[in-house]
Amino acid sequence: MTQVEIPKPIMQPESSLLAKLFAKVGEPVDPLKISVINVYANKWRVNVWKSSNNNFLPSAGFIESSYFVEVGAEDEIKSVR
Repeated sequence: MTQVEIPKPIMQPESSLLAKLFAKVGEPVDPLKISVINVYANKWRVNVWKSSNNNFLPSAGFIESSYFVEVGAEDEIKSVR
């Protein structure tokens, strides 16, 4: 049986990743929240949530933008989808 080596995640502080991402795609306007999830090693999912302006559920929102970000070995953003 062949052994497959699973790459270790590249430690990318969220604030650094967000700063680089928003420099490429533009800063979101009035987000409710921004979630950053490490999907696999050097790949990240970034969701930008906006308020649904629901008076009964003020924290309710929807995902306005979603990005799949790949980070390179030098901590640079290789791709954004």
